[in-house]
Amino acid sequence: MNCLLPNPPDYAKIGGHWDMLLPKIDHIKEGLVRFFCLVPYDLITLEVWERVMSHWMEAINKEARREELPELKGVFSKIFDPDMSPLGFDAREMYRFISRRFSRTMAEVQQQALQWLQQLCLLNIHIPMEILFQMFNDGVDTLHKDGADLDPKGQGGGGGAWLAMPDQHTAR
Repeated sequence: MNCLLPNPPDYAKIGGHWDMLLPKIDHIKEGLVRFFCLVPYDLITLEVWERVMSHWMEAINKEARREELPELKGVFSKIFDPDMSPLGFDAREMYRFISRRFSRTMAEVQQQALQWLQQLCLLNIHIPMEILFQMFNDGVDTLHKDGADLDPKGQGGGGGAWLAMPDQHTAR
C-alpha cells in the first residue's frame, strides 16, 4: 500500500518519476496518474480509496501552491467525474474519506477536511450539495456536542469547541 501514497518510504521510490529531479507538484501529478492507472485492474477498492486519498489530499494541501493546482485539474477531473469515473463508487462512497472527518472528530480534523474541500473546489470538482450539507451538518453537530459543557466565556468543564451563533436581535 505504501507505493500508492504521495510520499512513500524510500524503499518504495523506485523508477519512474522518483528517478528524476522534479518539482513537488510534478511528483504529485505523476503519482496520481499512476494511481489512476491502477483503477481498471480493480486494485483500488473502496477501502484502499479511503485510506490513500486522505494522504493525497493532505499532500496537495501542504505541498502544492494555489497557482500549481491547475496542473492537477486533468487527473482530478477524471478521478472525480461522477459519470465517467471508472472507480465504480457512488458519490457518497467517493467522498466518504472526507465525510468521516466531520463526524465525532475534533475541530482541527474538521478544519483539515474543509481545506481539502477548498482544494477540490479550486480544481472545479463538483461535490453534490446533499453530501456537502450532510458533512457540514455532522460537523456542526459534533462541535455543538463537544461544546455543550462550555459556557460562552469558555470557562466550563471539559475541553471542546464552543459554537457561537449570532444573536438575531443585534443591529446589522
